[in-house]
Amino acid sequence: MSETLFSTTEPGAGYRLRYAEVYNWGTFDDRVWRFTTGTDTALLTGDIGSGKSTIVDALTTLLVPSHKAAYNKAAGA
Repeated sequence: MSETLFSTTEPGAGYRLRYAEVYNWGTFDDRVWRFTTGTDTALLTGDIGSGKSTIVDALTTLLVPSHKAAYNKAAGA
């Protein structure tokens, strides 16, 4: 069976993001960076400047209409 971005076979309502890949987005350059959740919920943690907000911005770009997106809101930018 081929791997899909969103899983609908797991228990629970709605869709679950199984993984995200970024390439040349913000500080994630030179190769494809893959982030796999592996569970129904996930917590994004890391040091200051490690790219947490960059990943959230990438997901926001895909999931939120451009006129409603607020990028890097945590940094007050």
